[in-house]
Amino acid sequence: MYKEIKIYFYCFFSPVYTNLVTPKEGKMEKLLALIIALAGVVAIVFLSSVWYGYVLTILWAWFIVPVFKLPILSIPVAIGIALIVRYLTHKGTKKEEINLKFLSMEFFNPLAVLFIGWIVSHFL
Repeated sequence: MYKEIKIYFYCFFSPVYTNLVTPKEGKMEKLLALIIALAGVVAIVFLSSVWYGYVLTILWAWFIVPVFKLPILSIPVAIGIALIVRYLTHKGTKKEEINLKFLSMEFFNPLAVLFIGWIVSHFL
């Protein structure tokens, strides 16, 4: 378990990792590295979920509300819907694929969808 977390930690925070963990690391350093890695993963998941939910509220207001006359989604409801959709459509990644590209896609995919939706909304 510790080795897997260490791999995730290294992928997410390699500059921090190299400064914190040395070949002669003790138990406190391992614990500190583990805490920082877990906090980073939790922060990334939380921020990514909020971002996906926010994008969903905007797209919902642009396309679903005018056509189907449904109410506007609040951000917490949109986050819940986005989490369900991401859970059901998750493709899975290998441990080696979790890197800066993966993190940037967590931000840029919703941004690209929002941009395309913004363009399309002007043609409605």
